[in-house]
Amino acid sequence: MKFSNSYRILLYDAPGQARGSILSGSAAVNIDEQVEVLHRLIHAVLKTQEALHLVGASWGAVIAAIYAARYPDRVKFLLLASSDFSPRRK
Repeated sequence: MKFSNSYRILLYDAPGQARGSILSGSAAVNIDEQVEVLHRLIHAVLKTQEALHLVGASWGAVIAAIYAARYPDRVKFLLLASSDFSPRRK
């Protein structure tokens, strides 16, 4: 891979999205919980407080934007693609 000598790449599906399974608890995972899962995953995998490059697409872009707003010191670069946060009637 082109970035292999310079970057570590972490790919994941948010709980309840795409192939991301919910292993325990409610099937209804709210946005705060999804952002917290991302935060804990980054902390567990990277084991550093160094700022990172964060990329999100579709619903992942919404999660990434909220993550960057909550943890600005953890994000060096933010790229958002195809984000759409439209309210539903409910």
